[in-house]
Amino acid sequence: MITMNWLLMKEYVLKHIRIITLLTAVAMVLGVVVSHPAVIKPKYKSRIVFYPSNISPYSKESETEQALQFMDASYIRDNVIKQFDLYTHYDIAPNQPKSLFYMHGVYGENVRVSKTNYEAIEVIVVDEDAQMAYNMVNAIVDLYNKKVKQLHEQKSNEVAALYLVQMQQQQRYIDSLAALEQPLREQYGVLSYDIQVEQATKGAYQGTRSADAQKLLANLAKYGNASQNIGAQLELLRIDYAKSVEFYFNALKERNNKFTFTNVVVDAFVADKKHYPVRWLIVVSLALSTLVLSCIGAIVIEARQQR
Repeated sequence: MITMNWLLMKEYVLKHIRIITLLTAVAMVLGVVVSHPAVIKPKYKSRIVFYPSNISPYSKESETEQALQFMDASYIRDNVIKQFDLYTHYDIAPNQPKSLFYMHGVYGENVRVSKTNYEAIEVIVVDEDAQMAYNMVNAIVDLYNKKVKQLHEQKSNEVAALYLVQMQQQQRYIDSLAALEQPLREQYGVLSYDIQVEQATKGAYQGTRSADAQKLLANLAKYGNASQNIGAQLELLRIDYAKSVEFYFNALKERNNKFTFTNVVVDAFVADKKHYPVRWLIVVSLALSTLVLSCIGAIVIEARQQR
């Protein structure tokens, strides 16, 4: 029964083979016409691939995921639109209802940013002007670098400002302790507790300048602990202050470093071959779809006539 049905369908198709062939031929001609540059303007593709570098991921995201977030920022899109006057280029009237909606829609169709299988960032721009596509894809990467650099400098400035405040506080503490230590040195001669105790004790018991030694021992007994405490605090504060100075200048160094935040592995170039439309694909698709529909139509018509 199935074989008979196939034979019948083949017979129905062959009966209308001339009209099927004619329709298929017309579809092929229509495909050639429709895919002509005068009807569908060709678009050219420019592509760049890079790995993000010199960035510190937030939370649990990878460097690539963070870079994708930067690339999706309105800062980049808005600057590209302004830099290349895309409202004029895409023939969209600005300051009209939904003009921004249409602009973002067209921009999203022509600009694509994605992650490759190897954790790199791929930026693709398609445009009717090959040079425009090339310029735009490079501008997007340049704007990404500028945005990351801006945030990097902002973060470094914040860190430097934090350590500067810390240094100023530490310096005030050091100055206040030094002010307390100064009279102990000048008025009571308490300079180095451990060494002076040893020397004064020897002098007192050996009879050499015993009066001075006794006086120094008395001062050491009265102010020695205070001098020791102040000295220990000053030592710790000066160590912390030295660390703060180091961190402060490291932050300034980070801010002033001429970092690049992309390692480009595939450079963009001006395309000399159109990306869209693919004429042969349009012609073949129209021809095949017409052929299939014509055969189905012939079978349906003959089946109804046989009833």
